[in-house]
Amino acid sequence: MRTDIPTRHRDMAHSLESEGIVQLIEIRIPGTPEVYIRINNKRQITWQSKTWEQWAFSLTDIGIISDGEMKRPKFTVANPDGLFSSYIGRGMMDAATITLYEVLTRDITTNTNSFIKYVWRVGRVVNLNKVTATFELRSALDGHNFTLPARKYIPPEYPHVSFS
Repeated sequence: MRTDIPTRHRDMAHSLESEGIVQLIEIRIPGTPEVYIRINNKRQITWQSKTWEQWAFSLTDIGIISDGEMKRPKFTVANPDGLFSSYIGRGMMDAATITLYEVLTRDITTNTNSFIKYVWRVGRVVNLNKVTATFELRSALDGHNFTLPARKYIPPEYPHVSFS
């Protein structure tokens, strides 16, 4: 066994809490008033003047398929006292947005505004029971009857284009 490894490094290797990235989830449920639920898997965190409560969740299938298509992540969250059941029953989750902030632990500690941000909207409810609620998330550009605005390639922005 090596003896030249600093004690701090050995302690970090055996720590149950990672030093890397913390996932912070913000759920925005539109209504009067709008509801913001801020959660994370670790502990209660205050970052950028907002408090993120400890709450069990799982976020899977984040990424892009090789042909450029965005995957549709699955978001499973604890459903204490039927909180999400009531929102689903009233149709409020249909327009909800889920925002994932990936923040380094040191940026949370120093309250630095540095993060990677992903934003989805709730596409559909996959599963709902007394314990959990599972949602399929979609990109804001992924939906029925959605078209991008046309772009005009005309002079003077494009001088090489002519109408003949």
